[in-house]
Amino acid sequence: MHSEGKTMENKLVSVIVPVYNVETYLKRCITSLLAQSYTNTEIILVDDGSTDASGKICDHYAASHPSLICLHQTNQGQSCARNAGMRIAHGDYYMFVDSDDYIESDMIATMVAESESRDADIVVCGYWMEYPFLSVRRRMLPKQCWNTKRGLELLQENKRIENFAWGKLYRASLLEGIVFPQCRFEDIYTLYRIFARAQPVCGRQFGESEIHAFIGLSRQSGSDESLEPRLKYAEN
Repeated sequence: MHSEGKTMENKLVSVIVPVYNVETYLKRCITSLLAQSYTNTEIILVDDGSTDASGKICDHYAASHPSLICLHQTNQGQSCARNAGMRIAHGDYYMFVDSDDYIESDMIATMVAESESRDADIVVCGYWMEYPFLSVRRRMLPKQCWNTKRGLELLQENKRIENFAWGKLYRASLLEGIVFPQCRFEDIYTLYRIFARAQPVCGRQFGESEIHAFIGLSRQSGSDESLEPRLKYAEN
């Protein structure tokens, strides 16, 4: 989607959420997305054949919130769910959020402002790893922007920029023609293609206004495997 001439507030952000058997966490996730201070969003929930109440929860919220779109498909895995969401997305920016996660209310606004002020194609934030007995912060360095080559190097190092689709804001044009493959570690295969198109990539700490996105990997789309610990990503 071309966005020339739009102000920051008019830039549409498509938030794509693959959903699979996360009834325990899904309401918290959706509520956090609807509570964003940046209101020009479309929230695309893709129910990937859930066998619990997740699909009904999606329909309940979609019925009363025009900015929320719900798709239902047979179980095909997280990659297919993300691809289905991208096919109907209209945003100037894309963001991926896992359905057992939730984000702080100013996350989208702050990341869009960073992209617009620095003309960055990708904005990356840090996160927290949340264990039952403690929380561990994974920080970004203070404000930095990198060219394509350095961004790819950092992605390969998988330290300051980690190879997860979440925790990043992408200019939509970067994902034209991109699909997530149906395999394990699909994010790794896909992010290198996206980062190769990006100029520049920005990562930053957001000062005193924290951005939180609480990432829980206990249920991946298309899988019943329990994965712990739960994660939460944030920027301070």
